[in-house]
Amino acid sequence: MSGPWLLAVALLVAPHGVVKTAPRPTAGSCTAVSISIDTTAADDPVFPFDTRGYGEVILCRDTIVTSITYWQPPHTQTLPYSARMYVTGTDALGRPNEQYYYIGPYLRGVDPDTAHAIPIVFSFSPPLVLPGAGRYFFDVKADDGFSCAAGFWLMADTTNRYVDGMGWWSGKLCDPCCPGSYAPVTPGFDMIFDIEFCDTHSTPTLARTWGQLKEVYR
Repeated sequence: MSGPWLLAVALLVAPHGVVKTAPRPTAGSCTAVSISIDTTAADDPVFPFDTRGYGEVILCRDTIVTSITYWQPPHTQTLPYSARMYVTGTDALGRPNEQYYYIGPYLRGVDPDTAHAIPIVFSFSPPLVLPGAGRYFFDVKADDGFSCAAGFWLMADTTNRYVDGMGWWSGKLCDPCCPGSYAPVTPGFDMIFDIEFCDTHSTPTLARTWGQLKEVYR
């Protein structure tokens, strides 16, 4: 984002270092809002490997998700990654369950920057329409799609900067159906993430095109 749009974005810094961007115009038919933990908060790298994963339980007040980004730390050499995104529901206590709302394609790339954090962006096209406001688990599974062998670093934080959710890991499962069993990491653990929604709770209605999407992908 650059030029006039950059000047138009107001950043609202919430308690515990969570950054929420104010609604801003986009090229699509909705107003975008996002929740993020800035990469400067990272103090604990984690390593999903060989069909294991890490992810964050996120409170989604808006129900149309356009993307979620996790971050790789800078490394002394370029590293490839192969990942798959799974989105599940949670139970009454906020623990991931086996209600799957999204199983993504394999995402492959190379971290070419040895000096800066590198985003791994999972874009939802069409946008992911959740069944309602609530907490959902966004799990990144390390999987190359054919040998169950993959591994890459992700950035995390251990100071509870995101109080509306928490980070979890998923165990080894060499099957594209789903992640392995879930477990919390440590108290106060969160992934470094940036999730973007269409604003569906602070505006009366969405444009017709988004309403049609909700009907088609309900």
